[in-house]
Amino acid sequence: MTPDHRLLAGVFALVVIAAGCGSVTESPSGQPTAAPTDQVTPPTADPGSQPTPAGSGYGNSTTAPGAPELESALPDAVGAETFTKRSFSGTAVGLGGAPFTANELDPFLKQNGKTVADIAWAIGTGNAGSVVTLVRVKGVDAAKTLALPGTGSAQLHAATIGAKSVVRGGAKGFWVVLYATGDALFRVQCPDARQLDAIVTALP
Repeated sequence: MTPDHRLLAGVFALVVIAAGCGSVTESPSGQPTAAPTDQVTPPTADPGSQPTPAGSGYGNSTTAPGAPELESALPDAVGAETFTKRSFSGTAVGLGGAPFTANELDPFLKQNGKTVADIAWAIGTGNAGSVVTLVRVKGVDAAKTLALPGTGSAQLHAATIGAKSVVRGGAKGFWVVLYATGDALFRVQCPDARQLDAIVTALP
């Protein structure tokens, strides 16, 4: 059976759109819709009060830093493909552009004694069509995050890539891997199966 691409992409794919054009949220049908402005506008501050994180595509003089430590966990390049990185922090932007909806995430955070301030995520967009996303709910086993409804993990199957235990699925031109390690959940989407394996192998 061919997996439903909307389920496989899940709301994880929406962070890529959020990185490029502000933010989106998931509609009940699984299709992205524009998020209300008041949910996504980063807090402004005195331009001199917020540092610009080196190498981060998110931080600037009027927004709080994203999560440069998560950006550093994403590959700079794999083979001939190079990655442009951006990162976000729940402390700075709440759930605006986050890879989960509030309905999915609120109960999960309460169960684990966390708040949106404990969430951060980073996105690496490759120049050959690959996208690597890293989500961290600080201190929470990523195996629990993997089981959240929006991840699409139920549509994937267990596999081993580069000595890593992952779940994998998709179809030609749309391959997906989820990899949980510590409190970090990686999602790799790639149009080429060999490049997908190479990217997953390169992850920490």
